[in-house]
Amino acid sequence: MARRPHRPTREDLETWQRATRDVQPLRPQVPRPPDPAPPPAAETAPREPAPERPPASAWRAP
Repeated sequence: MARRPHRPTREDLETWQRATRDVQPLRPQVPRPPDPAPPPAAETAPREPAPERPPASAWRAP
């Protein structure tokens, strides 16, 4: 049978507040670097189309 979680008492809350009041973050928050620039248009140009495949009806069993 599942037990209900412990409900914190006033003493628990005061202890938690005292413990976390003066805590510093582990490291300073560093701004995120900007996203890299998009690739030049030459790299994004469409490739030549693939050669046409024969229709499935053209397949013959060996």
